[in-house]
Amino acid sequence: MDAGELPLRVFFGAAPLGIAKVDQEKCLATWEQWNDVSLLAQGE
Repeated sequence: MDAGELPLRVFFGAAPLGIAKVDQEKCLATWEQWNDVSLLAQGE
C-alpha cells in the first residue's frame, strides 16, 4: 500500500467501529469508577 504509515489495526465494514466505541466507553466508565481506588493504591 502507498498509504504511508499504516495503522496496526483497522476495522472493515459499518458495524465494527460502532461496537468498538461502545465497548471503549464501557471500559472508560469502569476505569473512572475505580480511579479513587487506583489513586489510594498508589499512595495518593
